[in-house]
Amino acid sequence: VMLRLLRLVRLVVALPEFQVLGESFVRMVPAATKLLKALFCCVFFFSAVGMALFQEKINADPDRPELAALKKTDYYDSGYMTLNFNDVESSFVTLFCVLVVNNWFEIVDGFAAVTHRDLARLFFVAFYGVGVLLFLNIVVAFILDAFLGEYTKARAERTLKRRLSWGLF
Repeated sequence: VMLRLLRLVRLVVALPEFQVLGESFVRMVPAATKLLKALFCCVFFFSAVGMALFQEKINADPDRPELAALKKTDYYDSGYMTLNFNDVESSFVTLFCVLVVNNWFEIVDGFAAVTHRDLARLFFVAFYGVGVLLFLNIVVAFILDAFLGEYTKARAERTLKRRLSWGLF
């Protein structure tokens, strides 16, 4: 099995299209670290604000009054109780789910049910605006720009080699 995997890796490395992908990834990493650090700072900031606003609002304690309100939402029905702001790790996971737009309306619905409705909606819409619309689109544009630059360069090199082999220059 390992030999087949190594054979597949050798084949992938030999294909020019995958070489372009690999080269664009290697050249993109140093500059992308700055962008990913900025995205991390954004998520960390919203995580801290979310913990200040929503910490311990969502938990499975039957004695808490928030649980009755939470049981009426799709958030509870979908099993999203682990998506909360009770600690830093859970905050990051919750914001990551919102960042990739994974049923974020259900997450907002759950937090709006246990806190001030408008405050929860404002928090998540602000994170959606900054995190998804701004930072995530910049990351995607950066990746596409790096790949297209490398692809154009590789295509020009192939065209030049082809012309040289045909004796056009």
